[in-house]
Amino acid sequence: MELKFKIGDKVKVVNKDLDAFGAIGEIVDIDKEWHVPYEVSFGEKKYNEEIFYETDLILVDEEDNVVIEEEPIEELVEDEIDILVEKLRAMNPSREISLAITHLQEAQNWLYRLKRK
Repeated sequence: MELKFKIGDKVKVVNKDLDAFGAIGEIVDIDKEWHVPYEVSFGEKKYNEEIFYETDLILVDEEDNVVIEEEPIEELVEDEIDILVEKLRAMNPSREISLAITHLQEAQNWLYRLKRK
């Protein structure tokens, strides 16, 4: 089985169901024999997860920009929108923040429609 990542790769957690969603870390160990092969270190930050499926992660470059591979751009943008919405919700509520969230969700809806075509 060929693996997508290697030790030392910088990755971002893209599985929305995980505590580490949106976190950026480094692959520190790979167990090819196990069904959840990737161990990721997030430095000083601690999350509920330390090991990940290949589909939980995406490669990022040194500036934390997502490295686009075969994944459709719509899915990458949708994930980034989710991260932005969560960060905005954590801020002090205001009309501007509510409007920003609304417009991000609208953009996500259009991307969803585009993907369904």
